[in-house]
Amino acid sequence: MSDVANDLRTEIRKGLEAIWKLECEEAVRIRVFSINSLIARRQMPLPPGAVNRVPLLEPEDVLKAWRERR
Repeated sequence: MSDVANDLRTEIRKGLEAIWKLECEEAVRIRVFSINSLIARRQMPLPPGAVNRVPLLEPEDVLKAWRERR
């Protein structure tokens, strides 16, 4: 895995840790949008079929996990 992908995965993990502490669904959605924007920006130079491409977060999946942790 590339350094870019490793760094990005670390930032995603940190972002998700912050999400679990949020108080409302709207804040979770905003944070997921922010993380997805970061993922997209960091991978812009990579070709679409790159092996190390990090997928975007699915907002509904993150919301479901957030609800389960509350």
